Amino acid sequence: MTQTPTKTSLYHLGLVAQTTAQEIARAAELLSSDDPDELEAGRLILEEYLAAEEQTQDAIRRKADGVCHAVRMLTAQADFRKAESKRLAELAKGDELQAQRLTDYMVKILTTLYPGETKFSLPHHELTSRQSTRVEVDEALLPKEFFSTRIIEETKPNKDSIKAALKAGASIAGAALVTLRNWKIG
Repeated sequence: MTQTPTKTSLYHLGLVAQTTAQEIARAAELLSSDDPDELEAGRLILEEYLAAEEQTQDAIRRKADGVCHAVRMLTAQADFRKAESKRLAELAKGDELQAQRLTDYMVKILTTLYPGETKFSLPHHELTSRQSTRVEVDEALLPKEFFSTRIIEETKPNKDSIKAALKAGASIAGAALVTLRNWKIG
Protein backbone atom coordinates (compact mmCIF):
# COMPACT_ATOMS: atom_id res chain seq x y z
CA MET A 1 0.00 0.00 0.00
CA THR A 2 1.14 3.52 -0.75
CA GLN A 3 1.97 5.65 2.31
CA THR A 4 1.39 9.39 2.30
CA PRO A 5 4.56 11.16 3.52
CA THR A 6 3.88 13.96 6.00
CA LYS A 7 6.30 16.41 4.34
CA THR A 8 6.42 16.23 0.57
CA SER A 9 5.80 18.37 -2.47
CA LEU A 10 2.42 18.99 -4.04
CA TYR A 11 3.73 17.31 -7.20
CA HIS A 12 4.71 14.19 -5.26
CA LEU A 13 1.33 14.13 -3.52
CA GLY A 14 -0.32 14.25 -6.94
CA LEU A 15 1.71 11.23 -8.03
CA VAL A 16 0.75 9.38 -4.84
CA ALA A 17 -2.93 10.19 -5.49
CA GLN A 18 -2.66 8.80 -9.04
CA THR A 19 -0.95 5.63 -7.85
CA THR A 20 -3.54 5.17 -5.09
CA ALA A 21 -6.36 5.57 -7.61
CA GLN A 22 -4.77 2.88 -9.81
CA GLU A 23 -4.44 0.53 -6.82
CA ILE A 24 -8.09 1.14 -5.86
CA ALA A 25 -9.12 0.14 -9.40
CA ARG A 26 -7.04 -3.08 -9.13
CA ALA A 27 -8.51 -3.90 -5.72
CA ALA A 28 -12.01 -3.33 -7.06
CA GLU A 29 -11.32 -5.99 -9.70
CA LEU A 30 -10.84 -8.52 -6.90
CA LEU A 31 -14.41 -7.81 -5.76
CA SER A 32 -15.75 -9.37 -8.94
CA SER A 33 -14.23 -12.73 -8.02
CA ASP A 34 -16.36 -15.76 -6.99
CA ASP A 35 -13.71 -16.87 -4.51
CA PRO A 36 -14.65 -15.72 -0.96
CA ASP A 37 -10.95 -15.34 0.01
CA GLU A 38 -10.28 -13.04 -2.98
CA LEU A 39 -13.45 -11.09 -2.16
CA GLU A 40 -12.28 -10.58 1.44
CA ALA A 41 -8.74 -9.68 0.32
CA GLY A 42 -10.14 -7.22 -2.23
CA ARG A 43 -12.39 -5.66 0.40
CA LEU A 44 -9.49 -5.23 2.88
CA ILE A 45 -7.10 -3.86 0.26
CA LEU A 46 -9.80 -1.54 -1.04
CA GLU A 47 -10.51 -0.20 2.47
CA GLU A 48 -6.79 0.43 3.05
CA TYR A 49 -6.37 2.28 -0.25
CA LEU A 50 -9.55 4.28 0.28
CA ALA A 51 -8.22 5.41 3.68
CA ALA A 52 -4.85 6.20 2.12
CA GLU A 53 -6.59 8.15 -0.64
CA GLU A 54 -8.48 10.20 1.95
CA GLN A 55 -5.22 11.00 3.75
CA THR A 56 -3.55 11.91 0.46
CA GLN A 57 -6.44 14.14 -0.56
CA ASP A 58 -6.29 15.89 2.82
CA ALA A 59 -2.53 16.33 2.42
CA ILE A 60 -3.03 17.71 -1.11
CA ARG A 61 -5.61 20.23 0.16
CA ARG A 62 -3.30 21.32 3.01
CA LYS A 63 -0.32 21.57 0.66
CA ALA A 64 -2.34 23.50 -1.95
CA ASP A 65 -3.57 25.81 0.81
CA GLY A 66 0.06 26.41 1.79
CA VAL A 67 0.91 27.19 -1.83
CA CYS A 68 -2.02 29.64 -1.93
CA HIS A 69 -0.64 31.30 1.18
CA ALA A 70 2.80 31.61 -0.44
CA VAL A 71 1.25 33.06 -3.61
CA ARG A 72 -0.67 35.64 -1.58
CA MET A 73 2.49 36.58 0.33
CA LEU A 74 4.51 36.94 -2.88
CA THR A 75 1.73 38.98 -4.51
CA ALA A 76 1.55 41.27 -1.48
CA GLN A 77 5.34 41.60 -1.50
CA ALA A 78 5.30 42.44 -5.22
CA ASP A 79 2.58 45.06 -4.67
CA PHE A 80 4.57 46.58 -1.81
CA ARG A 81 7.73 46.66 -3.91
CA LYS A 82 5.90 48.30 -6.82
CA ALA A 83 4.52 50.98 -4.49
CA GLU A 84 7.94 51.42 -2.89
CA SER A 85 9.54 51.65 -6.33
CA LYS A 86 7.09 54.37 -7.29
CA ARG A 87 7.75 56.22 -4.03
CA LEU A 88 11.52 55.97 -4.51
CA ALA A 89 11.22 57.10 -8.14
CA GLU A 90 9.34 60.20 -6.98
CA LEU A 91 12.02 60.88 -4.34
CA ALA A 92 14.73 60.40 -6.96
CA LYS A 93 12.97 62.82 -9.29
CA GLY A 94 12.97 65.44 -6.50
CA ASP A 95 16.65 64.80 -5.79
CA GLU A 96 17.49 65.17 -9.50
CA LEU A 97 15.55 68.44 -9.66
CA GLN A 98 17.41 69.81 -6.63
CA ALA A 99 20.75 68.71 -8.07
CA GLN A 100 19.91 70.36 -11.40
CA ARG A 101 18.88 73.60 -9.67
CA LEU A 102 22.13 73.66 -7.68
CA THR A 103 24.12 72.96 -10.83
CA ASP A 104 22.29 75.72 -12.74
CA TYR A 105 22.92 78.15 -9.85
CA MET A 106 26.63 77.30 -9.72
CA VAL A 107 27.07 77.44 -13.50
CA LYS A 108 25.29 80.80 -13.66
CA ILE A 109 27.66 82.28 -11.06
CA LEU A 110 30.80 80.77 -12.60
CA THR A 111 29.93 81.69 -16.20
CA THR A 112 29.06 85.23 -15.10
CA LEU A 113 32.41 85.58 -13.34
CA TYR A 114 34.35 83.77 -16.09
CA PRO A 115 32.54 84.35 -19.41
CA GLY A 116 33.47 82.02 -22.23
CA GLU A 117 34.88 79.31 -19.97
CA THR A 118 33.66 75.80 -20.79
CA LYS A 119 35.60 73.91 -18.12
CA PHE A 120 36.33 74.56 -14.47
CA SER A 121 38.96 72.69 -12.42
CA LEU A 122 37.83 72.87 -8.82
CA PRO A 123 39.70 71.50 -5.78
CA HIS A 124 37.81 68.18 -5.76
CA HIS A 125 35.72 68.20 -8.94
CA GLU A 126 35.93 68.93 -12.63
CA LEU A 127 33.07 70.91 -14.13
CA THR A 128 33.00 70.29 -17.87
CA SER A 129 30.51 71.12 -20.56
CA ARG A 130 29.57 70.00 -24.02
CA GLN A 131 27.69 71.87 -26.65
CA SER A 132 24.62 70.38 -28.28
CA THR A 133 21.97 71.52 -30.71
CA ARG A 134 18.25 71.02 -30.23
CA VAL A 135 15.28 72.02 -32.35
CA GLU A 136 12.60 74.14 -30.71
CA VAL A 137 9.31 74.15 -32.60
CA ASP A 138 6.17 76.28 -32.69
CA GLU A 139 3.78 73.80 -34.34
CA ALA A 140 1.28 76.52 -35.25
CA LEU A 141 3.84 78.22 -37.52
CA LEU A 142 5.59 75.12 -38.85
CA PRO A 143 4.97 74.20 -42.55
CA LYS A 144 3.21 70.84 -43.08
CA GLU A 145 6.17 69.20 -44.88
CA PHE A 146 8.05 69.20 -41.58
CA PHE A 147 5.43 67.03 -39.84
CA SER A 148 5.53 63.25 -39.80
CA THR A 149 2.45 61.07 -39.49
CA ARG A 150 2.44 57.98 -37.35
CA ILE A 151 0.26 54.95 -37.95
CA ILE A 152 -1.83 55.95 -34.93
CA GLU A 153 -2.91 59.07 -36.81
CA GLU A 154 -0.82 61.40 -34.71
CA THR A 155 1.03 64.18 -36.42
CA LYS A 156 4.01 65.81 -34.84
CA PRO A 157 7.01 67.77 -36.07
CA ASN A 158 9.74 65.69 -37.68
CA LYS A 159 12.64 67.26 -35.79
CA ASP A 160 15.28 65.27 -37.67
CA SER A 161 14.25 66.68 -41.05
CA ILE A 162 13.78 70.17 -39.54
CA LYS A 163 17.25 70.04 -37.99
CA ALA A 164 18.80 68.87 -41.26
CA ALA A 165 17.04 71.64 -43.21
CA LEU A 166 18.04 74.33 -40.69
CA LYS A 167 21.66 73.14 -40.66
CA ALA A 168 21.63 73.30 -44.45
CA GLY A 169 20.68 76.98 -44.17
CA ALA A 170 16.93 76.83 -44.73
CA SER A 171 14.70 79.32 -42.96
CA ILE A 172 11.64 77.59 -41.53
CA ALA A 173 8.84 79.54 -39.90
CA GLY A 174 8.19 78.18 -36.42
CA ALA A 175 11.56 76.43 -36.03
CA ALA A 176 14.99 77.48 -34.82
CA LEU A 177 18.25 75.80 -33.88
CA VAL A 178 19.11 76.45 -30.25
CA THR A 179 22.63 75.82 -28.97
CA LEU A 180 22.79 74.45 -25.45
CA ARG A 181 25.62 73.76 -23.07
CA ASN A 182 25.18 70.77 -20.80
CA TRP A 183 27.35 70.66 -17.69
CA LYS A 184 28.61 67.55 -15.96
CA ILE A 185 30.21 67.24 -12.55
CA GLY A 186 33.03 64.71 -12.58
